[in-house]
Amino acid sequence: MAGGTDLVEVLDDLRHDLVKYLSLPLRMLPVDAPEDEVRRAVEQALFATQSGAGGRRDAQTIYAQLRSELCARGADAVQLSRLDEVVGRALAWRARLTSEHAFDRALRARVESDFAAVARVVDAWLDEARRE
Repeated sequence: MAGGTDLVEVLDDLRHDLVKYLSLPLRMLPVDAPEDEVRRAVEQALFATQSGAGGRRDAQTIYAQLRSELCARGADAVQLSRLDEVVGRALAWRARLTSEHAFDRALRARVESDFAAVARVVDAWLDEARRE
């Protein structure tokens, strides 16, 4: 795999900027949180993923920027495809937010599972990149 240390740095950024803030709002809620609070947490995770002095950045924008950096550093196409797949599933929850679907416990578990899949793929790739 090309990229070496540069690739590790981008994957670290991906781990921090996307993975951490994607899952944080839901992790902060109690298991029995009302559906409207779960919906707001998912909205925050996807649409206000990072907030700071520079404003808000949503998950899709963060991923697009970091994906571009991964490509610039010679990221492995198979790893990138795997990452695109899991991030795509996580970002697909945006469409559910515009519908009337209730975010009950079962749906919350599915969202959390999709967000956790992003973490697993990034962590595995990061571990591999650090060994190289």
